[in-house]
Amino acid sequence: MKDNERVDFLVDKLGCSIEEAKQIIADDYAIDHNEKLFELTAEQKKVAKEMTRVDSEKQKQKNQGVSKSKVKKTDDDKLLLVNAILNSLGDMVSDVKAVHEGREYTCIFNNRKFKISISCPRS
Repeated sequence: MKDNERVDFLVDKLGCSIEEAKQIIADDYAIDHNEKLFELTAEQKKVAKEMTRVDSEKQKQKNQGVSKSKVKKTDDDKLLLVNAILNSLGDMVSDVKAVHEGREYTCIFNNRKFKISISCPRS
C-alpha cells in the first residue's frame, strides 16, 4: 500500500485526521526500525517481556513444576518372540537377564556371555 492509500485507509477506519494518520504511519515506521518513541516503566517492561515470551509445552510444565515423562508402549509381538526364543533355548542357556525389557537380553552359553537383541525396523 502506498502512503496516500494508507493515509486514506487510516482516516476511513480510525476516523482520524490526515495529520494524525501521517503521524501513525511515521510512528509505525520508527517502531519497525527499532527506534524508541517512549520509555516503558519497569512494570510495563516486565509485562511486555512476559507477553512476548513463547513457551513450549515442556517449558510450561517445567515452570509449573510438572514432570511429564514419556511412557513407551510395550510391543507385545516383540515380547512373544523373545519369550519363544528364550524358551526354545531352554536349558542350553543360563543366567538370562533383561537389559532392556522386550528389546535386549543377556545370557550365558558355554561359559560365555551373549547378548540377544531384537528390533523391529520400520517398513
